[in-house]
Amino acid sequence: MKLLIYLITAITLFAATSCKKQTVIPNIDQQIEQQLVGKWKFESLFFASTHTLYVAIPSQLDIVEFKADHKFVRSTNAEITQQGNYDIVQAKSIFTQKDDNLLRFNPQSVPAQETDIISIKGDTLTMSQNVYDGYVSKFSKVK
Repeated sequence: MKLLIYLITAITLFAATSCKKQTVIPNIDQQIEQQLVGKWKFESLFFASTHTLYVAIPSQLDIVEFKADHKFVRSTNAEITQQGNYDIVQAKSIFTQKDDNLLRFNPQSVPAQETDIISIKGDTLTMSQNVYDGYVSKFSKVK
């Protein structure tokens, strides 16, 4: 019984110290916002926790479109699968401990902690879950 109490206490302490609130800063990087607008094709998804890589199925066209009015549309083979609002905020990255660009889908209903760090290099959009052992998604710009 003591072992169970110690185990529960250790898990509780670990959970309490590993989850920190993010301070969301409303200033956003205007350049990344302008780069994000447009259509992006899903290329791959890597789960760090399981070291599993999923690549896009050639016969399945998965697209996410970001619009200038902060709306997004996800579709598979031209059929809408999800739509809503998005927001880009500055908040602390757990990896660098510095403020970074974070993307929130449906920001009214998604807590700041459940965001993706985004970066755009050339025609590649990378979205990384802001947690250790999370996922990394890659998209290519549709021209």
